[in-house]
Amino acid sequence: IHAELSGFLFDAEYINALGREKHVTDNMEYKEKAWVFYLGYQVIDLLLVAVRYECFDADQDAAENLENRYSLGATYTLFEHDAFVCSLMGEYRKSSYETLAGSTSDDEVDELFARIAIEF
Repeated sequence: IHAELSGFLFDAEYINALGREKHVTDNMEYKEKAWVFYLGYQVIDLLLVAVRYECFDADQDAAENLENRYSLGATYTLFEHDAFVCSLMGEYRKSSYETLAGSTSDDEVDELFARIAIEF
C-alpha cells in the first residue's frame, strides 16, 4: 500500500514466503513473514525524513533470527539535473534479534549508515 498526502508518504507491506527449504536438523518446512510500515515527510523540496518499522517472523525458534527493526533516516538531494540526481542519505537502525536461553550473542544491534546515491 502506498499513499501520499500534503508532503507525507506512507507505505505498508506484507511479505510471506509460501514455502522454504526444510530445516536441516528436524526436517520440517518453515515459512517466513514480514510486515513493514514506513512514514516519510518531505520537509522541503530537497529534504525527506522518514521512520520505518519492520517486524519479522521466521516461524521457528532459533538464535539470531531478526525479530524487529526500527529506523530513522533522511535523504537530502545535493543536486538534480535533467535525468541525473545525487543525494546524501543517512539512517540509524535499531535491530532486535531472538536469543535462546543461555545464548551469549547480543539481542540488539545499533547501526548508523551514510550513503551517497546517484540516479540516472
